[in-house]
Amino acid sequence: VHAYNALITACAAAGSSEQAYAAFRRIQRRGMRPNIRSYNALMSALESTNEWERAMELFQRMQAVRPGKETVLPNLVTCNTLLTCLGKAGRLAEALDVYNWMKARRISPDGVTCTALMVACDRSGQC
Repeated sequence: VHAYNALITACAAAGSSEQAYAAFRRIQRRGMRPNIRSYNALMSALESTNEWERAMELFQRMQAVRPGKETVLPNLVTCNTLLTCLGKAGRLAEALDVYNWMKARRISPDGVTCTALMVACDRSGQC
């Protein structure tokens, strides 16, 4: 899984979310389980290409309970990466939903969280 995580991270740095998704799917096809670093690297790839809708889908998929499969819950890095993506897109309502999800799970916000929320507020034109 570590080698694939490095590949997904490299795809994110290159701005290639499709290649990142392909590497992520390869992890699963080979019978391995993606870990939080896999998900965070994929989220980063989506953030780098401003794909906020796919990033939200990934966030929701991480929370879905799947019988017989281990659930990997979003952490602070996941949430901040998603919030940054939502902020750049000016998606304030979605960003506030993610922030409230964090609060409900006692994930403490940090400076990145606050900055992303302020950017979302500014770019939404609602603040």
